[in-house]
Amino acid sequence: MLTNNKGFAAGYTWLIRNDMVNGLRYGLTRQGVDSAGAADQAIIYFGLLAQPTSAKYSTSFIIPVQNLVDNLSWTKHDHNFSFGADVRFIDDQRSSNAQSFLDGQMNQGWLTRSSTIANSNGPFDPEVYGYPAVDFANYGNEYNSALMNIVVTISEGDAVYNYTKTGSTLAVGAPLKREYRWNEYEFYAQDTWRASKALTLTYGLRYSYLQAPAETSGTQVGTCQVSGNSCNPYLLQQYVDSSAAQAASGGAANNAGEVGFNLNGRYNNAPDFWTPDKHDLAPRLAIAFSPAPAGGFWQKIFGYQQSSIRTGYSLVYDHFGAAIVQNFDTTGSYGLSSHLSNAPGSVPIEDAPRFTSINAVPQSLLPSAPAGGFPAIPAATGNGSFAISWGLDSAIKTPYSHLFDLSISRQLPNGASLEVSWVGRYAHHLLAQEDVAMPINLTVGGTTYFTAAAQLAKMARANVPVTSVAAVPYWEQQFGALGGQDIGMGYGPLTATQNVYALFLSNLYNETYALYQLDTPGSLPNSNIGAAVDYPAFRYYHDQYSALYAWRSVGYSNFNALEVVYRQHFGGLQTDFNYTYGKSLDITSQAERLGNSAGTNYAQIMNTWDPRQLYGPSDFDVRHQLNSNFVLNLPFGKGKKLPAPATTKARQTLVPRHTLYSHAI
Repeated sequence: MLTNNKGFAAGYTWLIRNDMVNGLRYGLTRQGVDSAGAADQAIIYFGLLAQPTSAKYSTSFIIPVQNLVDNLSWTKHDHNFSFGADVRFIDDQRSSNAQSFLDGQMNQGWLTRSSTIANSNGPFDPEVYGYPAVDFANYGNEYNSALMNIVVTISEGDAVYNYTKTGSTLAVGAPLKREYRWNEYEFYAQDTWRASKALTLTYGLRYSYLQAPAETSGTQVGTCQVSGNSCNPYLLQQYVDSSAAQAASGGAANNAGEVGFNLNGRYNNAPDFWTPDKHDLAPRLAIAFSPAPAGGFWQKIFGYQQSSIRTGYSLVYDHFGAAIVQNFDTTGSYGLSSHLSNAPGSVPIEDAPRFTSINAVPQSLLPSAPAGGFPAIPAATGNGSFAISWGLDSAIKTPYSHLFDLSISRQLPNGASLEVSWVGRYAHHLLAQEDVAMPINLTVGGTTYFTAAAQLAKMARANVPVTSVAAVPYWEQQFGALGGQDIGMGYGPLTATQNVYALFLSNLYNETYALYQLDTPGSLPNSNIGAAVDYPAFRYYHDQYSALYAWRSVGYSNFNALEVVYRQHFGGLQTDFNYTYGKSLDITSQAERLGNSAGTNYAQIMNTWDPRQLYGPSDFDVRHQLNSNFVLNLPFGKGKKLPAPATTKARQTLVPRHTLYSHAI
């Protein structure tokens, strides 16, 4: 890896008059990184084994940021006025071949028979050959992965087809080059007013305008909705709302419409990735009060100007956008960089191609390249349909937080002081990823899918016999055509509810796959019956996507903390003891830099239809923190008892620190 970072800064301070000063600053920060990877071909990823060759591809970027800051300070009587501006010009130039090659994976999720080998009643299932059944709850996934590695079966094929904005195909291995540019503008005005000897008020207002990044050659896309021969700009929020409306009315997911991708951005004379907020006004208020009671009870409590009471509020807006745009550009820009895989749950273990070479991805697993040009519309049937993909909701808003604080400090006898504070931060519009194509929570006869599915899932976990399951109106109404049929699970003809339950039982803890088998054509063990034969397909799933994770402004968090600081002076020794009791709650502890589907810490929203299910302690929550430090002036140097050693400075101090903390579980 080669780093080539540079920086430059210059400033000018102008004393306009005795009560007015202006400071102008300019800075250029250039971050440059060139990471040369050893990989330059397609690759096969093993499930459990270490990769025999490097899978690191090459990436380079240069990000110059120009920053211009001007601050004017004016003191008039008891007021200190401040005015200023902060402008940033950002350029993000990148080149990478990390998204330019095919790959294959040994992924059990792409197998048929409920995406398992163990307990599948198929090839390589020990029970079929007279051996004990696999303890699936404890070792099922481990057995599946180990078996696939032993017989080196490749089930998943991932193709990447890259195009120019005109629809021309880029050669396999050709690096993708992008240059994003955007500006950020902030202005503020503030006044600090010394209202009295005991009271100081600070108040101000800050305005922010954060432009959305845009690719300078126009090589960028955004979502649109297919309508006849046109594809109009479409918020993924609208897609979610439409799907929710279908669920509530007893409709079908497919009625929400098709999603496409079209060129966007100001360099294409089209809307940007999102519309910047134009009303990001952030007020600030702070009060500092030092009581000076003449005597009596309050003087005993506060002393005479020996206490300080401080409180404040501010609204702050986050700077965001660069990481999610890069993330979407490299993995979600369908039509420019189309990532296509064969459908999950589609490969029988006995027919899965075998490993031949670390760089040989079986062509039989790879979807063919879609036609170039825009609008680009992911397939709804056949090759490349039911994809797992990523998007970016153009309804994104600037994340913001309300900040509160209150502190009381008191000088104590014998050189001691005590400070107790409360700090609160309440954040909204936080960026999080959620699956906007998640199967809908379809309501039938007043009952939702989640309610009906939870009932069967609990029975499956209790191992209730299939033939003991009574009819459930929800399943009888939705899948009544399966009544009296043999769906191929080995039980023979069953009621509709029992057939559905049999699928839940065989997909223990993976009930979504049972729904996939019920809702998509040809996915039941007996592929001659089911969706599109006995009842409509894609009532729960969307036919274009099995998952479409998108960055959206749907997150929120709350943080509260009690802080206590005790300080003591003993001659030349100063000690601090600090304790913090804090609690941070959110629905997902995700950061923009974590990439698609929060692959680093699985922090994506699990249930699009009820995100609050994940509300709880943050991943980074530290419940208790206790630290201490002391500063000791050593008796060396000028004016001290002992002369300073020749190799040391005149003033000598010792500063040890200790910290203890605990996390919430």
